[in-house]
Amino acid sequence: METITIISRRAPYGSINAAEAVRHALGAGDDFKAILVLIDSGVYLAKMGHDMGSTGFSNLEEALGLVEDLEIYVDQSSLESRGLGEKDLIDGVKVLDSDGIRDIIKKSHSTMIF
Repeated sequence: METITIISRRAPYGSINAAEAVRHALGAGDDFKAILVLIDSGVYLAKMGHDMGSTGFSNLEEALGLVEDLEIYVDQSSLESRGLGEKDLIDGVKVLDSDGIRDIIKKSHSTMIF
């Protein structure tokens, strides 16, 4: 099965980028194995306890739970630079260093960046 790596670099609320990344992961279906990689402010997408406030956006934390077998990886340096650790993340998220993130992207058949 071909893999598609979806990279999210922006915070989950305030723009449509993170929502589009999640939507594409949901849409991969049986045709692709979706892998979600979170870097920069995209790491907030994996943080537990989303507060959408008055943004009008759907809860992306809940949406991530709808994607069966979705692999989610978070860049360690992006996480640490935002004062977050593994204990702050939703279940099933794996933290990788930049070499690990690079290897995932390198092995992927397709890559999308949001």
